[in-house]
Amino acid sequence: KYFEKDIIKLLNSLKIKFTNTDNEKIAKYIAEGSIIGRFSDKSEYGPRALGNRSILADPRSWKVRDYLNKHVKHRETFRPFAPAILEEDCEKFFDIKYSPFMLQVAKAKKFKKIPSVCHVDKTARVQTVNNRQNSSFYSLIKEFKKLTGIPCILNTSFNDAGEPIVETPIDALITFLSTKIDYLILDNCTICKKDIKDIKSKLKKSLILRSENIKSYRKESIKKLLVSYSKKELIK
Repeated sequence: KYFEKDIIKLLNSLKIKFTNTDNEKIAKYIAEGSIIGRFSDKSEYGPRALGNRSILADPRSWKVRDYLNKHVKHRETFRPFAPAILEEDCEKFFDIKYSPFMLQVAKAKKFKKIPSVCHVDKTARVQTVNNRQNSSFYSLIKEFKKLTGIPCILNTSFNDAGEPIVETPIDALITFLSTKIDYLILDNCTICKKDIKDIKSKLKKSLILRSENIKSYRKESIKKLLVSYSKKELIK
């Protein structure tokens, strides 16, 4: 978990403007075709990004999928993305009822309505979301459904090609500044790319800051985890 006061301190130090996060507004941005980087609450552990460290987009257009692959993920254009769907609506769209960890593949029943989250064989690796598992992410998808009638959004891991999934707020900021993501959600802070001046300068400062943080973490880790031995003890 990363704390809001530290996130605000980071943004202020880089002179980056932000507003309070609002799921209704974020759903509207997605429905209008914007790409969202979402960093929320605690980090996730496992083979899939399930909303807290995710890039989110509109599932209704092939163009969104191609744009994401080319300008955000920087990978092959045929690569598919996954749907994060309200659990109660899943069976209306897919041949599956429950798949909370995005590990099961199912046939799409309404392929034409959500093409950017389905593969060419009309299957998808589904993530079902309910209010108990992740109330904030659930609320966001619900708001998107109110606007579009579609109870799912495109969900892919928050990282660029060759990079690990973002872990810290500074990781999220660096990926946001170096790709074509339109909005960044850092817990309760929303940042619009258009509001940022001197992106290259801010990216450079962010990279330097992260490098300094890593050196500091490394020194701290060595003190906690490693013990010094004499050569005599080593041979023994």
